[in-house]
Amino acid sequence: MENRSNNRTEVHLTAEIGLFGKSHECFAENLSENGLCVTTSPTVSAKDFIPGTSQEVKLKLPSGETIDVHCEVRWLHSFILESLRVVNSLGMQLITKPPEYLAYLKTLQ
Repeated sequence: MENRSNNRTEVHLTAEIGLFGKSHECFAENLSENGLCVTTSPTVSAKDFIPGTSQEVKLKLPSGETIDVHCEVRWLHSFILESLRVVNSLGMQLITKPPEYLAYLKTLQ
């Protein structure tokens, strides 16, 4: 059983994850006050998502607005596809909590 300090709210948001001009398409699966989970589109490897590294996540809201959050990768699960590409599921802890992120989260509860 998982021991999380905050409840997660399921979402289906497109997003981008990356740092230093390198970005990957991804999908946010759930959000909480302190973290989020994203799954990347198929990529070549998981080397950009090593736990402990910082990442910028740009969430695309249904309204068309975007919210940028600075996160730390806490865990990584990689799945190799038949095409030898990799899909990565990442658990991320928020380093910053932008007011617009917290406001959006409240609209989901």
